[in-house]
Amino acid sequence: MDEYTPKHYDLAQLKFICKDLYTQGLSMLANSENGSINDQTTQESLHLIELIEHIFSFNTLFLLKYPEDSELTENIEFFLDDTENLFASYTIEKDALKKWHKDSAELLSCLNGEGTCARMGY
Repeated sequence: MDEYTPKHYDLAQLKFICKDLYTQGLSMLANSENGSINDQTTQESLHLIELIEHIFSFNTLFLLKYPEDSELTENIEFFLDDTENLFASYTIEKDALKKWHKDSAELLSCLNGEGTCARMGY
């Protein structure tokens, strides 16, 4: 019956919103032209920023409720920082994009319970 605990519910929410952020990031990359990402005033960019802020707030509350999961919350903070930095620029470096893909996959794997939540490649 562990799936009905408040912590499990909070983890499910974190998983959902982090995956949503990753999916929206991929969508923005698919819509970009010649490596040019976005104008920070577009609706898509503003929504991405709002989602990052929402995840950051939720992650902070999660850390306060479950301090034993500090490695997970730290990894989520790194993911949010990397995502914001990547999509705040008008062009993307290949190395930064590869790192974002790799670290995002590791975080989502961790949230799915498939990998370790130890401090990832940051």
